[in-house]
Amino acid sequence: MERQGCIDLRTGKGEQIDFSNPPFHISFTHNKGSYVKWYVCRVTIYGPEYFVIDAETKELINHGKTLNLQ
Repeated sequence: MERQGCIDLRTGKGEQIDFSNPPFHISFTHNKGSYVKWYVCRVTIYGPEYFVIDAETKELINHGKTLNLQ
């Protein structure tokens, strides 16, 4: 998304706030007084896997999986 000129990875500023290209869905949020956070969801046959990443430090803030039980 940054290469396409849609968004600045560090500030979260740009024209586009989300992007989907299966199996990934990427979105970001920027709240005043808060860090810019990237939300990444990867969908697999076993269920979605979620990542929350700090855009400035590139540090993983949270990671989780939801398993599909059938």
